[in-house]
Amino acid sequence: MSEYDEDEILCAVTGIAPTETELDNAEDGIPEGWIRLTAERKFVNPKWEAIQMVKQGLMQQTLATIPEKDRDNQLINVAIQVEAQFALLEDKTDQYFTVTEEIVIAPPETNEYVKKAIGDTLSLIGFAEIFQTEEDEDDDEAEPVAQKVEETTKA
Repeated sequence: MSEYDEDEILCAVTGIAPTETELDNAEDGIPEGWIRLTAERKFVNPKWEAIQMVKQGLMQQTLATIPEKDRDNQLINVAIQVEAQFALLEDKTDQYFTVTEEIVIAPPETNEYVKKAIGDTLSLIGFAEIFQTEEDEDDDEAEPVAQKVEETTKA
């Protein structure tokens, strides 16, 4: 079963939808040849940050009640006490949360605009191989032969 409903799959670049044939072959959530890009961003959980600030405030408040000459000796004891008070709450609170966004792109070879726009953009960030089509591979193989012919005729 596909992760997307039939009417949900649209190319993020062109807005085109897959054909019925492409949808029939969509086994892993996207049609054959289409590209799925997923971006994740990690953030500090504001609740976890607030817990840390409360712990720090409680540490300072507790240490302020201890005579100054004894504070260094009592620091570890106060820290352990404060940690123990918040251990369960910290354990139940995730330190980070992740935001995920996903897009799908039509096969680059179906549209010259998609091929150029996506190929250029994503090759800059290291995704060049995924956008290489069979035609491109044939061109890459032909280049060295053409260069050899030119070099031998020059010599």
